[in-house]
Amino acid sequence: MPLLDQPDKKGAPDNGANAENAMNEVAPVVSEQDMEAGVQPIDELMRARNWSNHDLVMAALGSGLTHKQVAKARRGRRLTYHLQGKIIAAMNQLAGTPGSIRQEDCFNYRGH
Repeated sequence: MPLLDQPDKKGAPDNGANAENAMNEVAPVVSEQDMEAGVQPIDELMRARNWSNHDLVMAALGSGLTHKQVAKARRGRRLTYHLQGKIIAAMNQLAGTPGSIRQEDCFNYRGH
């Protein structure tokens, strides 16, 4: 990457704009609204069963599921499909009935 204020190959000083443009092309800008899906059905399911975020994390011990991820799932922050799967697996582990809780029961969107 050229140093700032050094001439580029065309002789014009590089003020960092080229690097900013390249970053914008690689990583599309996602608005905050696109990332929020509202409170999810998982929140009501967990409340009805008196399950805490900690209960889910302990049921998924070794999978890497964190309290922060469970909290985000409950409040509707959009998650990846893989992370949704980890949460569903933990819920089924906690319920003691494999496959009884499905992705559609917990989330009103499909992870990306």
